[in-house]
Amino acid sequence: MVMLSGENSSLERPADTNHASGDSKRLLWVWVRYLSKLEADGKRYVRYEVIGENEVAVPTHFFKIVMGLDGAIMEAYILPNEPISSGVSFDSFKTTIEKVERAAGFIFGGKPP
Repeated sequence: MVMLSGENSSLERPADTNHASGDSKRLLWVWVRYLSKLEADGKRYVRYEVIGENEVAVPTHFFKIVMGLDGAIMEAYILPNEPISSGVSFDSFKTTIEKVERAAGFIFGGKPP
């Protein structure tokens, strides 16, 4: 599993320090997903690795959402759970909150408790 290791761990820094508002009070949501991929036969499949004796499923992707304490969504990202070369910009994974919500199966927003 690659999530938050090696090059991917450096992706925490942009979300943590380069957010739009400049406000240091924010939440970083990180969640895993199993997303489909278009294959050569023109169909979409969800394929993932399982590891260990208990065959633990390794997520294909994870998302990150930077949210202000007032509930405002600042940034949203969907990232593959695979090595990412150092030349790839973090912004290339930026997406809309709607796409993350669709992939996650729940809605973000509103003031946290």
